[in-house]
Amino acid sequence: MALVLSSSTTGAPWGGPEQSSHTLDWQWREDGDTGNFSRAGIARMPPGVVEVIGGGSTSLVGVLDDGNILKYPFVEGESANEFNVEASIYEALGRHPRIIGFLGRYGDGLKLERGSQLTEYLDTKDHSVLRLRWARQTAEGLGYLHSRGVIHCDLHPDNMLLDNEKNIKLCDFQGQMGALDGKALERTRYCLPRDDLLPSIQSDIFALGSTIFKIMTGSDPYQELSDQDVESRYQRLDFPATEFIGGAQVRKCWLQAYSCADEVVSELGSIHLPSRFFVEPETERVQVPHLAEQGTHAMTVRVCPQEYLISDSISEHIAEVVVVERVRIRR
Repeated sequence: MALVLSSSTTGAPWGGPEQSSHTLDWQWREDGDTGNFSRAGIARMPPGVVEVIGGGSTSLVGVLDDGNILKYPFVEGESANEFNVEASIYEALGRHPRIIGFLGRYGDGLKLERGSQLTEYLDTKDHSVLRLRWARQTAEGLGYLHSRGVIHCDLHPDNMLLDNEKNIKLCDFQGQMGALDGKALERTRYCLPRDDLLPSIQSDIFALGSTIFKIMTGSDPYQELSDQDVESRYQRLDFPATEFIGGAQVRKCWLQAYSCADEVVSELGSIHLPSRFFVEPETERVQVPHLAEQGTHAMTVRVCPQEYLISDSISEHIAEVVVVERVRIRR
C-alpha cells in the first residue's frame, strides 16, 4: 500500500482560525478481488500526533510527540470492530521479541512502539545471512501467535517491522482469536487455495512460505503475473521456482508439509551458509569484541580487497554483528 502526502492549509470547519493539515492522495496498492481503489481527504490528526507517515485502506499511522506510533481510523469511529479485535489480540499476546510493542489504547486508536519497514530493506543487495535470520524470526513470531490461539490471516512483509537491531517484529493483527474476527484475508500471492477461505494454521503457514520467498528474493511470488493467473497456478500446485537459500522450506510451506511453524524455525535454523561476507572496506581491520562474550576467540578479522574471510568458528554468530568500527558487514 502507499500513502502520498502533500501539505495544505484549510480553514477550520467551524469558522475558527486556520489549521495546518495534510491532503491525502490515498492509494491502496494491494492486489485482490476488489481491485485497486483510491481515497482522498484531509488527514485526521488526533491530539499528540505530529506527523502522518502512512496508512492502509481504513487506517492512518501517525508519529506521536513522544516518538511512538499511533494507528487510528481514517474516519473517526470507523472500523471499530477491527480496532477492538487488534487491541484484544495485542493484549493477549503480551510482550514478545517478535511482536511490536503494544503501549495501550489511545483514543480510538492503538499506541505502538516505532519500527522501520522491512520492505525498505528488501530491495538492497543480497545479504543472505541477514535475510535468513529474518525468515527464521518471522517463523518464530508466527509460531508464537499460534501458541496463543491467534491466526494472523494477513501475513506478508508489509505487515512486518524491524527494531533498531534489525530484528523482525510482526504487527497488524486483524485476524482471528477465538470468537474475535477482524475479517482480514491474505493477499492473492499469500493465500492458500481453499473453497471456504476460512483461516487456519495451514493458511498462515502458506502465507509464511510466500513471505520467506519475498524476504529471500526481494520479489513476490509470480510478481509479473495477474491475480487470476496466480490463483489458477496455485490451484494446480504450480508454484514459482525456489532455487535459493530457504527455498526448500518455502515449497514445503506451500505444499502444507509442516504441521506447525516451529518446524519451519527448526529447519531454517539448520541451514549453514558459507562464511564469506561482503563488506564496505573503509578500515583495514575490524574488531568484533562482543563475540568474546559468547565464548568465541579472536576479535579481529582481516580485510581482503572487497570481502572479509571469517572463520567457521565464528560464522554461526555473525548474524549478531551489525556495525563494528566504521565497517558495515553485509549479512
